Amino acid sequence: MKEKTCRRCGKQFIPHRNDQACCSKRCARFKRAEICIIEGCGRKHFANGYCSMHLKRVRVHGSPGTAETLRKRGGVKCKVDGCDQRARWAGYCLMHHRRIEVDGDPGPAHRLRGHGTGCVTSQGYRLLSRPDHPNSYRNGYVLEHTLVMAEMLGRPLRKGETVHHRNGDKLDNRPENLELWVKTQPSGQRVTDRIKDAIDLLRRYSTDASLWPEGTSQLQRRFQCQQCTTFSQNAKHPDEHGG
Repeated sequence: MKEKTCRRCGKQFIPHRNDQACCSKRCARFKRAEICIIEGCGRKHFANGYCSMHLKRVRVHGSPGTAETLRKRGGVKCKVDGCDQRARWAGYCLMHHRRIEVDGDPGPAHRLRGHGTGCVTSQGYRLLSRPDHPNSYRNGYVLEHTLVMAEMLGRPLRKGETVHHRNGDKLDNRPENLELWVKTQPSGQRVTDRIKDAIDLLRRYSTDASLWPEGTSQLQRRFQCQQCTTFSQNAKHPDEHGG
């Protein structure tokens, strides 16, 4: 290596490293309060004669470069033409860097997916951001089929209610492809308890006439009646709804 002049004492010496600025450790101890050795750089010394910026250049690129700041204020923009996002990895923004990792191509500058289209979970269901919806999770997302079913019923889904896809396609959330299911009680119950659960279930859905099968409208109206508490005890129940 070529000889250098010690930054502290001015002595000529042969460095052991390219970034060595002092002839000995003793001289290196006294240069903490000095400025960077790069001509024109007035930044405070950090290590090995350089400021933090030039030291990083030496470690990454092997050369400290000039005293000028290479990065513009606000960061370097993404390499993709038309993308105004800040570059993060290898000259690309987060979006285009992710595309390269997945597809091997950064693609166009614009977003391939519009805002509000949601995302797909690992189980294959679509999530939408609806922070104000009663059925949303803590992170503000709600399953799309839950949202569609709630709009069909005109109310949020209750505890124990689930949505079933008729054709098995979890992304096909058309109203005609969805069914409302209710989670049953565990097995091993008494018959009396199961009968009580059945009566409670009928009372619970007595106001949702669209869920009752054909030919049960009279029964639905009876459970909708305010005096339905005596239905399980009396064989004859006064039909106050004209059934």
